Amino acid sequence: MNVTTENLMLQVKETLLALSDEMLMDTVLGWIEQTDEMHQHLGYSDEVRFIFGYQLQSGETEEIYCSFDALDRSESKAAPALWIAPSIETLRSLLSHFSLMDFREFVIPLADDAIAAVDPHKDPGWPSTGLDNGQPFLRCLTAYLQQKAEQEPENQHYIFPRKVARARNSISTSYKDLPCFALWLEMMDILEPRDD
Repeated sequence: MNVTTENLMLQVKETLLALSDEMLMDTVLGWIEQTDEMHQHLGYSDEVRFIFGYQLQSGETEEIYCSFDALDRSESKAAPALWIAPSIETLRSLLSHFSLMDFREFVIPLADDAIAAVDPHKDPGWPSTGLDNGQPFLRCLTAYLQQKAEQEPENQHYIFPRKVARARNSISTSYKDLPCFALWLEMMDILEPRDD
């Protein structure tokens, strides 16, 4: 990543984290909700939710599990699984601890996918993330987030966290093999230090 792209990425990260708690939740969880169908079709909807701090809860016992495999080992395969949205503290901490490379790999594509989901033909003002190392897109995203922060409270739309039921495939998926699982474990260690 060149210096200009790195600086623009840092601007996006700082602008996103400068949003109020409600607006940060609305923005990031809104992006996840807007792209859920696309990510589900591509097979990584669950991974996206894990990366951004969602927890998996049994619909029967309300126990929290770190993966579908752990849920399957502890409960019947027929047990419904629910996604529990992260708290604002968890989400803000995760985003704060993302390196710029993590931010580029997870947050920027999520924002790009959400914008495409809202407007599949994309306004020409939203350039592709593939142009000039994504620099025009990063500039537009920063301006969008700054504008969002300046909106009057009555003009804001908030998405409040909700439990999202997810039907499980009959084939058990192991998240420990996914490339983002190591990052998720690292983030959980930051958020919940263990007493060893």
